[in-house]
Amino acid sequence: MLPKQHQERAARLVLEGLQRCAHLSQLNRFNIGWAYGRMNDFKTALGIFATVDEGVPDPETHAYAVALGEVELGEYALAIKVLKSLEDKHPLNADCANLLAVSYAKTGQYQQAYAILRQQLEARPRDLYSYLNLITLLSDAGQFAEAQKVATEATAVFPRNAEVLIVRGATETLVGRLHEARADFSSAVAVSPGAANPRFFLALTDYRLNDFAAAKTTLQSAILAGVNNADLEYLLAECMLKLEPTQSAKRLGS
Repeated sequence: MLPKQHQERAARLVLEGLQRCAHLSQLNRFNIGWAYGRMNDFKTALGIFATVDEGVPDPETHAYAVALGEVELGEYALAIKVLKSLEDKHPLNADCANLLAVSYAKTGQYQQAYAILRQQLEARPRDLYSYLNLITLLSDAGQFAEAQKVATEATAVFPRNAEVLIVRGATETLVGRLHEARADFSSAVAVSPGAANPRFFLALTDYRLNDFAAAKTTLQSAILAGVNNADLEYLLAECMLKLEPTQSAKRLGS
């Protein structure tokens, strides 16, 4: 933690020094604002973007940077205003369209968000983020069966993407199809064996199916493979607690 803090402090000193340069170009000023955004200092970033022409480095990138800063600060209505102003001039690129949809969703305007994401997928059928955002939108709106259908569409396009498999497994869980969810999580483990999330969700599904021994095996295998994650260890402890009465009963009956 300390080295990261030192690095950020040093980066801020460099950025502050650059801002004092008399002949700093607008592009370089924009890049400084972007650097502040990457450090999660969105207020400073937005202040710098406000001093740069809307066409720097280009209208789409500028609008996206401003809208993203507003979203990170929870100012979704302002993000919508920025992106709609851009849309009035020319069609939005994929990043801006997805951010506009997310902003609409955050303000409860689900129909507008849904329409944008569906349009995106019609125009760009391999846009992963439009799929993920649409699935999240439908799940947040309580339309779990529809979310599961969209997740299945996504797996057809991205059959070996662990994130997509996990998302479909989550939607299967929401509609009570735990065995189907387990199959998706198992496939995600096969695709990305070094990641913690697929192993955790696979074990959690076995836990929900009351197969504590299988969950324990998955978790121990992950830990032995060097997959370090506190959630894995916590769930393993829960499995051990569930298995202990069973083991005790077996010892008494022997």
